[in-house]
Formats: sequence, structure tokens, C-alpha cells
Amino acid sequence: MSDLNPAAITVDRFLRETWLPAVKGSIRSTTYSSYEMHVRCYLVPAFGHLDLQLVTPPAINAFYGQLLQGWHGRRVLSPSTVRIHATLHRALRDAMRWELILRNPAGAADPPRAPRPEITVWTSAQLRLFLRDPAGDRHYRLWLFYVLTGVRRGEALALRWSDIDPVAGTAAIRRSLVPVDHRLVFGEPKTARGRRLIGLDRQLVDAFGRAPVSLRRGSPREEGCRGRRRPRVRAPRR
Repeated sequence: MSDLNPAAITVDRFLRETWLPAVKGSIRSTTYSSYEMHVRCYLVPAFGHLDLQLVTPPAINAFYGQLLQGWHGRRVLSPSTVRIHATLHRALRDAMRWELILRNPAGAADPPRAPRPEITVWTSAQLRLFLRDPAGDRHYRLWLFYVLTGVRRGEALALRWSDIDPVAGTAAIRRSLVPVDHRLVFGEPKTARGRRLIGLDRQLVDAFGRAPVSLRRGSPREEGCRGRRRPRVRAPRR
């Protein structure tokens, strides 16, 4: 950072040329993709022309208010989707740590407060209705796996048949399938504790045991992202 003049560096130059390259190797690819999109689509257009040291909490608050109303013709963002604050706060925190600014103005700003969403769940009767036709639903094992294990969507989609041990009644969660830059890639689980061995219900073990031999050998058609054809998994209409 020694070649930077704190008094002359703009927000644009700092975010694009200094901050993003510096953090890229230390964060998940999905996090970097989110940071880069926020920088390119929102932060640089809003603050890029300013000197880094001239960004103020009132200016940040005004920007957040505009996002909630449809900033510069962009779609209106709800408080629950204004995650841009986390990106800006992290970037300016790093700028302060690197002695480019004296304090983090995002720390004194007031980001929109996201309301807690109301969570609705199916009843037992609705769930039985959804899973009533195992023979007629090619994704039945996937739906059942979600229901009985509670794993994340990407963790289930990244499973290989070699991860399933029907004798021990376990499934090994080793990776996750995540969207990055409009494509699907395999990555590490979201947290260190995400790599784990989970027990399988007898119903699940039986369901996996009834899978055709061609699929249990690792057919690309079943594993989706291994083959050229990547079917989109949609919940069947009941």
C-alpha cells in the first residue's frame, strides 16, 4: 500500500485496483462475486468520483435512502436485500486498517433495518401429499433428502453417490454447488463445520438403495453438473 497517496486516491481506484485484488484470495468465490457486483453496480457509480477521505456518513445514509426508492432508475431494493452496506463497511474498514483513512464512515452510517421474515412451513399432511409418488418423480430422492436431513440446497445438489454409505447409513457433506457469475461451481461448505457426516433415516437408505444401478455408478445425467446437460430442478406441481 506504500505507493498510494491517501490524500489523492479516489473511491473508484481504491475499490477496483486495491481492495478487490487484495481480498480476493482470502474469501469464498461467492463472497468475492457479491463484493465485485456491489462495487461495479452501486459503490463506484455512487462514490467512485470522490476522494476516499471525503466519504461521509450522511452521504452514505443518503445513498441507502435512494436505494430504497429506486436509485438512478435501478430496481427498488428492500431493506432485507441492501447487503451493500456490509461490502462498503468491509472495504472502508480495510482502508482504515491500511492507514488510508482515519476512521470508517460506514461505521457511523445507519443502514436500513431488515424486518424479520415470517417463516411458513408445511404441515405433515402437505408434506406427505408432496412426497406421495416416489415412482413418478425423478427427483423424489432429492426432495426426501432435503426433508429428512435439513441440509442446505447446494450441499444436497453437490452430493455424489460415493458420498452415500447405505451400509453405515451415512452421507458425507464435503462440498457445495453454488452460483458464481451466472454459472454453477463446486466449492467448500459455507463454514468449517460444514464438512460433516450425517446419519440417514431408514427411509432414505431404502430410497437410495432402490436407485437404478446406472445412476449409482455416477451417471452424469443424475449428477447434473458433470454432464453437458444440466437440468434445472423444479418442484413438481401437486
